[in-house]
Amino acid sequence: MENRVVGMLAAFFFIVLFAVGVSYFFEIDSRRSEYNQAKSLLESNQTGIANKQSQLDALRIQYDATREVVERNSGLSDAKSRLTREIAELKAAKEKLVSDFAGEVIKVRSGSEGADLGVITLATGQGLQAAKIQKVTEDDVTFTHSLGVTKVAPENLPADLRQKFRHDMVPFTLLKPGAEPTPVASLPAAETAPSPTAALSKVNRIQVEIDQKQNQIAQLEQVRSQWLSKAGQLRSQASMAQFNGRPTYTFNAQAAQCEQNAAQASQQTLSIKNEIARLQADLSNAAAGR
Repeated sequence: MENRVVGMLAAFFFIVLFAVGVSYFFEIDSRRSEYNQAKSLLESNQTGIANKQSQLDALRIQYDATREVVERNSGLSDAKSRLTREIAELKAAKEKLVSDFAGEVIKVRSGSEGADLGVITLATGQGLQAAKIQKVTEDDVTFTHSLGVTKVAPENLPADLRQKFRHDMVPFTLLKPGAEPTPVASLPAAETAPSPTAALSKVNRIQVEIDQKQNQIAQLEQVRSQWLSKAGQLRSQASMAQFNGRPTYTFNAQAAQCEQNAAQASQQTLSIKNEIARLQADLSNAAAGR
């Protein structure tokens, strides 16, 4: 009887221990499954973070390239504004020079009234004895002479008087809206200093050359901007190719070539700006009669 009780107790303890062991085994298996799920979720999140980081790096490259273009264009806009202001000042100086020149010619016309010229020969071949200038107007010149009074049209004046009174010549042709300046008559051989007319012709020529070079700068800036934009696009494509595990050499090489082309355009622009600075110095000298 006693042995049976001991056996039953032993069997009971064995069953209890077996049940506890089985329960512990299932608990461990459940925790292992949760661990594997958490590990898989963590790896998935890490992969997503890596993808977002690659996209962020590509966007940062685009941002840096765009910011560089904006900063360069801002500097170019300032330079363009400065050059535009200088050109406006030079044009104003040119207009003042033309106006002053016209004022001096008018003074010469007024101061010539009453001048004794002696014998003069008109372009028509007619000769005037004891000729004096009575009045100079925009349309004609009135002379008194030994036979009376004669009005002479500007085109019939002697060459020296046409040059002196400048009817239908610079500076008055420059004061007419839309009028083209007339060719400047050459100075006599004995004359050493340039005439105001020659100075005006030189001013006009230099100003035209400056305007042409300004147009060249604008075209080069447009070309440079296009090359930089193309380089930025290629850099972005290289970043995306790297992210996708594809080769990036071709994209980077093409981008480098685009950037080199943009640098060459910048060098050409700088060279033209130096030429403009030289021309502006020449323009100032020409306006001052030097």
